[in-house]
Amino acid sequence: MLRDAIADSGLSLYAIANQAKVDHSQLSRFMRDERSITFLTAEKIGTFLGFELKQIRKRGKNGKC
Repeated sequence: MLRDAIADSGLSLYAIANQAKVDHSQLSRFMRDERSITFLTAEKIGTFLGFELKQIRKRGKNGKC
């Protein structure tokens, strides 16, 4: 979903990375599916693109997060 939003933005990866204050090479590797990104990085990019990201914690077997 985030990759699609980045690709559909019409902006260069350099421009997105610069404006979102994230490392360009990290974003580039993410877009090539060579690595994942942290929630914080995704949040910065999403915020720049106008999205609100929410972190959802999965419950363990004992019902605790």
